[in-house]
Amino acid sequence: MPQIIALDWGTTSLRAWCLDEGGNVLHFRSGGDGITQISDHNFENELYRMVGEWMDQYPEAILMACGMIGSRNGWSEVPYALCPAGKKELVDGLEVLPLKGGRSLYLIPGVCLDESLRTDIMRGEETQIIGALKGWREGVAVLPGTHCKWAKVKDGEITSFSTYLTGELFAAIKKATLIGTMVHESIDMAAFTQSVERAISGDAG
Repeated sequence: MPQIIALDWGTTSLRAWCLDEGGNVLHFRSGGDGITQISDHNFENELYRMVGEWMDQYPEAILMACGMIGSRNGWSEVPYALCPAGKKELVDGLEVLPLKGGRSLYLIPGVCLDESLRTDIMRGEETQIIGALKGWREGVAVLPGTHCKWAKVKDGEITSFSTYLTGELFAAIKKATLIGTMVHESIDMAAFTQSVERAISGDAG
C-alpha cells in the first residue's frame, strides 16, 4: 500500500512516484508541466491532473514535493535549510499547503550554502542526495543537468556543494555557435573517456 505520493516538480517538468513504507516504487508517472509552463500559477489543477487518480485511490498517502515548486516562482516559497543539512533540517523546514478536500501537500525546502567567500543554492537536488545517502559515510554526489551540482556529503549530511552551468552552456553552444553545428546525437565514448581522463589528471590545465 502506498505511503507517499512523491513529486519532483521543477522548472520544466513534473515527475511523480507512489512509494511504499520501505521506499519502494510502486507506480511512476512523468510528463507533467514544470512551474514555468503553468499559467496563472494554477498549480493545484496540475497536481490533480497528474496524480489525482492516485490521491483518490490512496486517501491516506502523504503528498510531498521537492524542487522549484517551493521557490518564489512556484506555489509557495519555502525558506532554504542552511548547509550543512541532512534529513532533520529538511523535515524541520517542511511547509504544509492545504488542498481541496482536506488533503495537504508538504513542500521540502532547498539547501543554501552561505560561506564567507561564496553562496550557492539548490532545490530538489537535496532530496535526491539525502535519498541516496543510505550506507554512505563520506563522499561526493554528482548530479548532471542544466545546472550540475557537485555536493560533498558526510555522515548523512550535505556539507558543501558547488553549481556548474554545464548543461545550460552546452545547450547555448549547440544552438548559437559554429562549433555547435558539429555536435551530433551519437557519442564517441572513447574520445569522451579520454577527455574526462585528461581533465581529471590536470594536464589539460
